Amino acid sequence: MEAEAAFARLHEGPFPGLWFRAGLRARARLVDLVGLVVRRTYRCKDREYVRVARAVDGDELRDRLHRAKCSDNPAAQLHASYVLWLLDRPAIANTRHVWRTWLSGTRTWLPVHAS
Repeated sequence: MEAEAAFARLHEGPFPGLWFRAGLRARARLVDLVGLVVRRTYRCKDREYVRVARAVDGDELRDRLHRAKCSDNPAAQLHASYVLWLLDRPAIANTRHVWRTWLSGTRTWLPVHAS
């Protein structure tokens, strides 16, 4: 699984259109990828995976994120919470400012998107 994630990281920048051409199989692999990313120690640009999470948002992804949020892993708790927070607020851009503001504990500064 780690080898697949490494392969995906190598190809995600140059070939983003390929992610979605394979349909459901690609979607499942992208859900796996987001699940792996939120459970590891933060690496440069990890917050960019929010874009992938938004593209494959659904029950399976949210279940994984909720499990990570409730895990014993502090990094997973933090990352999963942030991704879930942004999934609930699709109008909010995933910027460095938003990330830092969220981290600072002022997570209530913007309302949840009303569906």
